[in-house]
Amino acid sequence: LFELLLLSLCVATFRRALFTAGLLGGMLFLARGEGCLAVALSGLYALYSPGAATSNHSRAAFLRATQLTLGFAVVVLPWLLYAWLTFGHLLPDTLHAKVIQGRQPGFEWFHQAVIRALLLEWPAEPAPKYIALNLLFLFAGLVVPMRTLFAHARPPRFALPWLLAWTVVYAIAYSLLHVADYAWYETPVYWTWLIVLALGIEAALARADAVSNRQHRRIARVVVASLVCLLLLPRAITVVSGAATPPAVH
Repeated sequence: LFELLLLSLCVATFRRALFTAGLLGGMLFLARGEGCLAVALSGLYALYSPGAATSNHSRAAFLRATQLTLGFAVVVLPWLLYAWLTFGHLLPDTLHAKVIQGRQPGFEWFHQAVIRALLLEWPAEPAPKYIALNLLFLFAGLVVPMRTLFAHARPPRFALPWLLAWTVVYAIAYSLLHVADYAWYETPVYWTWLIVLALGIEAALARADAVSNRQHRRIARVVVASLVCLLLLPRAITVVSGAATPPAVH
């Protein structure tokens, strides 16, 4: 649910449906408190989005921020009132509990678990060739959203820098707090990681198809396809055989 709301908020933000984005952001915040970070990023985009620098920029930015805030308040304010009347406080003190738990023996820290799950345990073992392939395709995937930051036109993938920014802020915040790891803490990072990895594979295939020489193009396709199989097939085999499960499921 959290990932569905996060992706829907991202789409609504970049379609300029900011009241709807506020509603989705409110539900995201109630699902998990760190959803407020995503709402803040949507607010920054509403205020400083590209192409908005006109003579009426300040008024337009205020209206966009107001729409986002109203949508957020429609969902969150009733819950805050209910929580105050029922529990005597507005928000549960779960963050402090997470930090304390991370300091207890036997618990792995969030950032340690993310590095282990996404780099070392994918696809099957912490071998250098798998780590290198991971980094190679991740780098290729990161080129796609970074290029859109400097493009004049805004294709559908322009929303990806927003998703990357949210993931980086989320991961840094949890890492600095030394929060204990749980599978659902890893999920937002894992979600973005899969998207970037898929974009890297797509970018590599597109680059192979762009080779002008026909024979060289075939060789490039075979090389890229072989690298993709080397990355994905070992993990698929371990999952099917029951020897391992995806990092997001424990």
